[in-house]
Amino acid sequence: MVKAITITYFWITILIIAPSSILATPINSLNVIAGIQNNGESEAHLYVGKEYYEKGLYEKALEAFLLAYQIESKSKNSENYVQTVISLGQTQFKLNDYETSNQHYKELLDYWGKKGEPAIKSKIMVDMGINHRILGNSEQSYTLLLDALQLQGSIGDNEGKLKSLYQLGTLFFYQKNYPEALNYYQKTHDLAKEINIQRSIYSSLAAIGSVYDRQENLEMASKFGLEAYEMAKQMDYAQGMAYSAHNLGSNFLSQKQYFKALEFFEEALAIKRKQGDKWGQVGTIRAMSALYNKIGESEKAITTIQSALEIAQEIGAKNRILEAYYYMAEAYKSAGKAEDGYKFLNKYIQLNDSVMNQQTISQMKEIKTDYEIQQKEAQIELLQKENEIDTLNTSIAISTALFLLILSLLLGRQIYSQKTSNRLLEEKNREISNANEKIDHQNKALESSNEELQQFAYVASHDLKEPLRMIGSYTSLIKRRYVTNLDPTAHEFMDFVVDGVTRMENLLNDLLTYSRVNSRELVLKNIDTKITMAIVLNNLQEAIKRQDATVNINYDKMPEIKASKTHINQLFQNLISNAIKFRGPHSPVINIDCQKNNDQYIFSIKDNGIGINPENQQKIFEMFRRLHTNEEFEGTGIGLATCKKIVERHKGKIWVESTVGEGSSFFFSIPIQKDASQELKNGILIESISN
Repeated sequence: MVKAITITYFWITILIIAPSSILATPINSLNVIAGIQNNGESEAHLYVGKEYYEKGLYEKALEAFLLAYQIESKSKNSENYVQTVISLGQTQFKLNDYETSNQHYKELLDYWGKKGEPAIKSKIMVDMGINHRILGNSEQSYTLLLDALQLQGSIGDNEGKLKSLYQLGTLFFYQKNYPEALNYYQKTHDLAKEINIQRSIYSSLAAIGSVYDRQENLEMASKFGLEAYEMAKQMDYAQGMAYSAHNLGSNFLSQKQYFKALEFFEEALAIKRKQGDKWGQVGTIRAMSALYNKIGESEKAITTIQSALEIAQEIGAKNRILEAYYYMAEAYKSAGKAEDGYKFLNKYIQLNDSVMNQQTISQMKEIKTDYEIQQKEAQIELLQKENEIDTLNTSIAISTALFLLILSLLLGRQIYSQKTSNRLLEEKNREISNANEKIDHQNKALESSNEELQQFAYVASHDLKEPLRMIGSYTSLIKRRYVTNLDPTAHEFMDFVVDGVTRMENLLNDLLTYSRVNSRELVLKNIDTKITMAIVLNNLQEAIKRQDATVNINYDKMPEIKASKTHINQLFQNLISNAIKFRGPHSPVINIDCQKNNDQYIFSIKDNGIGINPENQQKIFEMFRRLHTNEEFEGTGIGLATCKKIVERHKGKIWVESTVGEGSSFFFSIPIQKDASQELKNGILIESISN
């Protein structure tokens, strides 16, 4: 009886969520139905997701792929699992969620290990490299693209090599290393002509034109740009026409032919909007802002570049945010608003230091050198093991001392700055009875100081990760190379070093997460928390399985809220993972619910874990506050502080109720936004027509 009801509900669900094209087209309908009958529920979701994806309905496609993933991830032993994870990565890319896209790709690479089809592995590595490049992670992008290129070369995958070469050129293009970008684009063009791949010939022509434009070689830029534009039209290649139209607009802008430039920019922007290409939209809107600035319409330039900045912040693209800050500063300067212009110029300088710093460039050069050495099969002899061990010990001591020094300076500076600001504010309040204007000025100064401290914390934590990786890598290298030369005590010392590095990396990662909560402007959007739950449970599936945990979610009560998607995902993941980790003698049971209370939603995460003493229930939300040793429960003491910061940024509150030995209940509130309307029908969330 239960099985019959389940199957009936499944068929109803398929009919409800299936795209109109499936229901309207008999051939497609028969194909889907046959797939359902022959291959089961997961493949049915996969079919439906692919139909949505082909129609450009990426949000719906994501829901279907997640349903397939929940089934396939339990066994991970079918071709459907591989297809599902790849589909999730591609769909998240289309939705401009590059970090989540990379998480899915990394899961698949970890699952394969050294196995897997090389051509598919290299394609995934290229896609991950593109995501990292968009997010501003140049070093990671460069490493993945070079590894993919090497793998493609070993199997003779020339089409794969085309994509890797092109993306390497694009990476250097956004690093403003135009000679290196031109080198890779030329290699792409030569290989594309050799194997006669028309789209790659077009892409390389357009890219070469872009490089010449940035180098102010207008004659060559026009030559390659027009050739690429005509080729894209002949192929009816929409994305290519958008890219070439943008390049021609930039070329005409350099020639001060503003009317023609604007005409091509508008053509490019219309195509990019139709395709949902937000990354490309930012670049074209930024170029239009520069045009308006050139012709003296500075106010229009400001509003235009502001829209570009909002899109760039929405997708978390550091390079695009960097460009927007620079052009925003230029627009305000032209408008005679020097103070506002300086504000954005300062933001540009700070972000530029983290995205295009000398260390990243040096690391990319080192990666390139390593790659070339591997290609030539050159053998480099290591130093004598005694000298290498001495060097390693020295490096460990220096790196540890440097980390402690920077961390001390960071914390000391923050405490000192906060105390100083508070003292000044108290003195002003005592001395001046009517000082609203001065107090407002002081608050602005404090806000600027806090922003600077957050940026300092981010950069310091990020840059400290590299020496830690070096320590861990060299320690592991010594263990492998000299396994027969070291006694058991030395091996034990090596394990201590690796364990220390791992814990320090966890601490730095958590510090980075905490600093990022305030480092970016909050971009609110409508979020279906049912989908949030699916994503979070997907991320935590290994921990749930390992601890034999049960997670019960009252899906009927999970609402649609207006919030930052990344922050809300992080909030739920931190709270649920804590409920799993701090377990009692029984298997963890976690109940998640939500209640509407006047103008806010109150979410609850209840567990049957070890509980929290009353005197510690407020302290646990403090930075670095840990109630247990690392041997009892691993952690850094930053997770709940991050949760508190996220909730407060959304103008809510977080608290805990707990009884020792019986469990804990964490609550947090999110205000209800007027435009986040929704309705429930047949147990399935349907977006309101007003949206």
